[in-house]
Amino acid sequence: MSGFNHATSPTAKITAVLQDLIGSSKAIEATAIVSRDGRIIAHATRRDAEPEALFAAIEETLHPDSQNLRQLAQGSLGQIVLNAASRRVMIRQSGHNALVCTLTGGHGRGGSQVPSISGAATKLAELVPDLPPESRPAPRAEARFDPFGDIKAYGVPDCPLTAEDRSRIMAIRPFVLAVLPGVTKKLYDAMEAEPQMARFMPNGTVRLRQLHLAWLESLFTGDYGTDFVRSQLHIGQSHHLAGIPPVLLAANMAYLRAILPSALRGALGEGVLSEIAISTVMRLVDYAFTLMDTNSAGLIARVNAARRS
Repeated sequence: MSGFNHATSPTAKITAVLQDLIGSSKAIEATAIVSRDGRIIAHATRRDAEPEALFAAIEETLHPDSQNLRQLAQGSLGQIVLNAASRRVMIRQSGHNALVCTLTGGHGRGGSQVPSISGAATKLAELVPDLPPESRPAPRAEARFDPFGDIKAYGVPDCPLTAEDRSRIMAIRPFVLAVLPGVTKKLYDAMEAEPQMARFMPNGTVRLRQLHLAWLESLFTGDYGTDFVRSQLHIGQSHHLAGIPPVLLAANMAYLRAILPSALRGALGEGVLSEIAISTVMRLVDYAFTLMDTNSAGLIARVNAARRS
């Protein structure tokens, strides 16, 4: 299965829970705990069983774009029973980040395993921590020229995302990243087809498409503190220095607000939980644009200050 992480040794406690789960029911041939992106964190099998059937079942039922992982990202999976790799497979959500997957072979029908899986899922939810965003080494403390040192933050707004929102962003991140290339293409195809917008892009949109996609992808790191605010301000200042007209940015965001929700709905499916996730993503996008649009933000702040005086 693509994405196996054999280089990372599972902790002894996680392995012990999986082994206890196998020992609790003779129906269970093999079991694994799988992360929300489809990686096997740890697995265990009976002495007389090989893990290949377990791997094949996980490959079949928990591939990265599967409905099961999509439901895990939305927190709505619960427990399901499937047939895969010529075996009976039971999958149960274990916390926000993982699934317990069990395989029933020639040891009976497996109805007695439900309470055991439920108990194991509860234990494993405590052992598998929240998956943090990728960490980057802190820059060395040294004097460097900062071309954006004079950026003025006019009433920088607080981040609108709660801790739950940020966790949701990280949970659906694979689905969001998957749709962004298509969203960017559709957005710039529409802008090029509109004469009023095309005149602001006399040299075409090849480079703009690349930069726009990179910007969108950079939004979904899970970290929305000082560094995030500063990076968006830097982008806005770069737009100003490059002479990009504010109307082009405003049109870009208008198209994005029209295209992105529909694309996400296609990736996440219909339903209340999907709409909550989409709303969270759009709040993040709007927040980033508010920070990035330094010209408009500064103008509005100065006008409001003048009105109050």
